[in-house]
Amino acid sequence: MPYLANVPHLVARSNIVHWRDRLSIGLILLPCFICITSCDGPGKAEQDTFANLSQPITPRSTGPGNTGSNANRFNESSGVNAEINAANQERPAAVVLGKRVNWGPLRSRLAEAAGAVVLEELALDAAIDAEMLRQGLSITDADIKAEDVLITRAVIADAKMTPDQAQRAISDLRRSEGLGPNRYADLLRRNARLRAIARASMPERVAVTDAEAQQALELAQIPRARARIIVVDSDRAAAMVRSQIVARVATGELMATAFANAAIVESRDPSARNAGLLEDVSPADPVLPSEVRTALRTLEIGTISDVLAMNTRYGLVLVESRSSAPLVGVPVDLASVRERVRTRKERGAMDDIASRLIQNARVTIYDESLRWSWERANEAAR
Repeated sequence: MPYLANVPHLVARSNIVHWRDRLSIGLILLPCFICITSCDGPGKAEQDTFANLSQPITPRSTGPGNTGSNANRFNESSGVNAEINAANQERPAAVVLGKRVNWGPLRSRLAEAAGAVVLEELALDAAIDAEMLRQGLSITDADIKAEDVLITRAVIADAKMTPDQAQRAISDLRRSEGLGPNRYADLLRRNARLRAIARASMPERVAVTDAEAQQALELAQIPRARARIIVVDSDRAAAMVRSQIVARVATGELMATAFANAAIVESRDPSARNAGLLEDVSPADPVLPSEVRTALRTLEIGTISDVLAMNTRYGLVLVESRSSAPLVGVPVDLASVRERVRTRKERGAMDDIASRLIQNARVTIYDESLRWSWERANEAAR
């Protein structure tokens, strides 16, 4: 489920940039059932895509919308057809050259284009709702606002940006990922709830000892590497990607270029948005899976790793360079370092909770356009 280090969770294939780390451990949830009611098929709705207007219609912009209970919004999906039909009678989705663009055919095309991403988000939110209820947990508005602050702080720290640069980067990312007011609000709420679950169910994992905080301070002074990573869901997929990279290099393409291109296209880790780049990463960083740490220490520069088994996923690593210079800008006081380590450990726990919840969710799809999108997404993930 797509990273900039410590940037909170954005589900699955649409995670927000997460610049360095991804960890995972498991949490089992009873399967939840998700039914998407079938929409009207081709016919009158298709024929009326552009309907003549008998009188002018003034298009109205939509606001950010209510970001209330995911469960409530999810359960309302069964009544989506009635809502759309009512909306069609009141106003169209848009007006093009004086003609109505109605919701029926528009919805089927939207489902094909991005339905799998949105459905996966809804599935995860439903599973989170069930887990929050099971554990008797809740969050506040302050918790949700804190997630927005965490994203900004993470971009500033890990991308070495000024606050203004970080805000522009986040705005650019939201545009590229389609994170408008509604989905971004959903993201923040999802992060807050995943963090609450992580703290309640994995207190020992997310706690930071004095030794860990001290080690984090020392990490800033040891050699670091610039590397790239590709993360996929199976060893077979990882082996196939590795073979493709090797074949491209055999034709004369640079290893770094072939690996970066493969990361953009194939990697399930949100670092794919940055061509899989792990900047200033330490081979001693305990947040990284041990297999990745070993590869960072031992791989010859410019050589692709073998397939690495990393908890529930599989990966490939390429080390581009190593440096003995200390990392600039790392907090020097123990309190700041402790908080940074705690946030990263929570990030890892949140990642795996989300992965396990979505893996245990059972999705039943009745809409053919949505089914097409879902099946294509799952084929790409294999």
